[in-house]
Amino acid sequence: MKYTEKLLWILDKPGTMIHDLDEKCRENIAFVHSLGLKCDCVGWSKLDLASPRAEEILTAIEQFCKENHWRARGWYTRTFTDPESTWYAIRLADAREGFIDERQKVPSDNGEQVQIVSVKAFREWTVSPKRWCEYTLVPEKFRDVCIAADRNDVDFCWAQDKGKYEAPQYFHIYPKHTVPHLARSHFCYTAKESCAADSSQMQKIYDLGGALPRLAEIFGELNIAVPDCFRASELPENGFAGAALAETYTDLGAQYILIHKDTAEMLLQRKALTASMLMPVPVVDAFPVGYDVRNTVRMSPPSKEIREQLLRAYENIKSAGRPRRVISEKDALKLLRKAKQERKEDFRKGLSKSGAEAAAETVCSPLIPFCRVADGGYLSEEYELLSCARMMEETADLQKQWAAEELLQEKPEGIVFAVCPDGDVVLRCTNGCIVRVSHEAPEILTQWPGLPQFIAEVLQE
Repeated sequence: MKYTEKLLWILDKPGTMIHDLDEKCRENIAFVHSLGLKCDCVGWSKLDLASPRAEEILTAIEQFCKENHWRARGWYTRTFTDPESTWYAIRLADAREGFIDERQKVPSDNGEQVQIVSVKAFREWTVSPKRWCEYTLVPEKFRDVCIAADRNDVDFCWAQDKGKYEAPQYFHIYPKHTVPHLARSHFCYTAKESCAADSSQMQKIYDLGGALPRLAEIFGELNIAVPDCFRASELPENGFAGAALAETYTDLGAQYILIHKDTAEMLLQRKALTASMLMPVPVVDAFPVGYDVRNTVRMSPPSKEIREQLLRAYENIKSAGRPRRVISEKDALKLLRKAKQERKEDFRKGLSKSGAEAAAETVCSPLIPFCRVADGGYLSEEYELLSCARMMEETADLQKQWAAEELLQEKPEGIVFAVCPDGDVVLRCTNGCIVRVSHEAPEILTQWPGLPQFIAEVLQE
């Protein structure tokens, strides 16, 4: 198998108390910089283990830990990169909050009970294959292309749309061929648990090879993730196949919709998928040592009667049509005024005329119409709208924080105009879109096409 090896690592100083954390972070960052590397604001750094400097850097980490009695900790990731792969898995995006409506138990073809979901499709702003717990949904265009191509190796079941507005529809997908096994090796190695030369974890590390044996000599804790793989003899000649782990059926990444290269190319040509929605999967003649071979479970579809019943409902909705959800700034302002009238205690007074004129000269200018209604307040239990003054403060704080995040290649540019109870922040980006950024890592959790859509959705939850 052709693969890349990446390491995300940090050093821990034993016995560090809360009041010593800042000093520990400074020491961490100074050490990373002494190696000519970049890191985030607390000292996490990335290393491509194929780099010509990899062994030099690992030796320096090893020496520093021995001399200073520190401990190395990291996340090792192996990624399959064979460009000639014959099988791909659909890359699933997490469904947006509010997209899934409810679960429902229905009979399958063999009489067992299976669960399907209903959705509010208008809640999803980007059309792509979705994942929510153990549920996999594909857009209607994906299904339509498969039906037009006479693919009879996959079943679909409409995810009933209980939303009010017109939106692209989604279907559950069920490949008829079940791959009976998959092999995986995701585990956390710790030196304390694996000190014996014949321990199961240490043996796995040597079996998996690559840079792992060397890392095990240095790192006191190492989370290891290598790509799941499939046996060639258990896959069909072409088309679709499915694999879901029996023991951890709801685990993220434990369910696969596999597509043969020829079928994938057909779906790409007909624009039912984009290249970014596919990832190559390792297909081997025999499972490698170091992996655990796991039994899978069939992804059973609802009975034919249930699927046909839901399909008729789908066709009725498509033929009848529904109103499009068009939200203007005027609509959003109307909703904000109504919320303020109903919950006066949750909102501050609107920005004065002179305050609005002053704010017009700042990055807050796109928010002025909303701040004229309420210069801060609670849009919901989850989102607090900031005053113009706090927007400036929070934006400056975020920029300062991100300046220390040397690993970030792309940083959303915009103004922080709302915050969440868990510390997440909401930005209006310079391109007009709205993004919620995690407080744990600088990554976008969800997004909206614009401010009116955000205000309307949050106020109507």
